[in-house]
Amino acid sequence: MNVIVKMIHGSHLYGLNTEYSDMDYKGVFLPSLSEIVQLNPTHEIRHSTGSDTEKNTSEDIDTVFYSLQKFLKMACDGETIAIDMLFAPDEMIIETSEIWEDIRKHRHLLLTKNMKAFLGYCKRQAAKYGVRGSRLKAIETVIGFLDSSLNNPTDKEMKLNTLHKEAISYLVSKFPEHIKVLNGFEKGGKFINKKVLQVCESKYDFTCSTRHIVDSLKKKYDAYGHRAQQAKNNEGIDWKAISHALRAGYQLKEIYETGNLVYPLRKADFLLKVKKGELDYTTEVAPALDMLIHEVEMLASKSNFPEAVDREFWFNFIQDVYDVELDKEY
Repeated sequence: MNVIVKMIHGSHLYGLNTEYSDMDYKGVFLPSLSEIVQLNPTHEIRHSTGSDTEKNTSEDIDTVFYSLQKFLKMACDGETIAIDMLFAPDEMIIETSEIWEDIRKHRHLLLTKNMKAFLGYCKRQAAKYGVRGSRLKAIETVIGFLDSSLNNPTDKEMKLNTLHKEAISYLVSKFPEHIKVLNGFEKGGKFINKKVLQVCESKYDFTCSTRHIVDSLKKKYDAYGHRAQQAKNNEGIDWKAISHALRAGYQLKEIYETGNLVYPLRKADFLLKVKKGELDYTTEVAPALDMLIHEVEMLASKSNFPEAVDREFWFNFIQDVYDVELDKEY
């Protein structure tokens, strides 16, 4: 196999390896000219010492090599594996070549505003385990707080604006990402100059009765699924998957802020705690993921990166590589 690059990848690259982590290697190879003209050339070569039916142990080794064509397509599509490989530091590189160094020299051409693979992964995990879990907890908190003020029949029509300011401040302080007091908001392209309490995107005028708010939020609460209920209680959460989502988000944030990626990851300590399930999902992890997604979307919209990769450049790059190979043969 004509190896272009081979490197350490996965948790050992990110600085997230534990005593249970297996070794993960990734690489790129150059298919021969004879392989290219085949009807079904090989574009991926895999080898694992682990079993297909059991989880890998720290003794196992996974190795994956991508053809140059597949790797560059992955990079043009903004896939996380390819971007990781492009920014892997020298100490993680086991074998390299002039071709790889040339790719690394032009890696900035593979960064765009629309690196959807990174952001899409974050959003899928957030949706699966629920930033919904922290939203559910926020709704539960508001319901419980307002319900406690409705013990007397005479309180049925009590207005939100009769609550003490400290009471409202308390609610906001509990879940600032999901509970807010707004002095105005956009609706249908117009600005509505009205003070409202916003609870997870639902807005309530301060002249609303607290009973109306409680009834409305109870309906919203009941609509949430079983997985969100579990997330609220720190149950049924795939901590490793959530750490991957946060990791991808922080990587994308760093790319948009600096145009670079540094390994081990700057947030490795926090991510390791998430991976090990040492943090509270509702109050620490979900809000961080929610805020991270918002920040990345804002950074992407303001970025000076191009909208899309110049794929013709990389098509010509591959062509030039094979021109050199032809010269070697003849």
